[in-house]
Amino acid sequence: MAKWTCANCERTAGNLEKPVVWEGNLICVECLRRLQSQQGKPTLVELTDKRWKRLGLRGAIVACVGMGAVVALGAIGAAWPHAPAVVTGVLGLAGIAVFAGTLYGVGVLIYAAAMSWWHNG
Repeated sequence: MAKWTCANCERTAGNLEKPVVWEGNLICVECLRRLQSQQGKPTLVELTDKRWKRLGLRGAIVACVGMGAVVALGAIGAAWPHAPAVVTGVLGLAGIAVFAGTLYGVGVLIYAAAMSWWHNG
């Protein structure tokens, strides 16, 4: 990439830096953060953190729904102790699938928390 100069701080950027366009001017990332904070716009770190928080919320919802379904399937199985083998098999397979979904939700929640920490400290 060609060298360019920041229109705000007039610093010459390195060969690998990419410019950011701000109101028709090429500026560096540091100046972008300063200008956005002056205007009250969310900074890059805040936007990144929101992405991981949304993913964590999705994981928590999946985990909570899964735990509720496991409890419901357990209640159905307990209410019908002498159920036919077909019903018991279906409840067992459904329980395994729901439990796997619950573990997936917990895994997504842990992943989102780790990525939020990794990107934002």
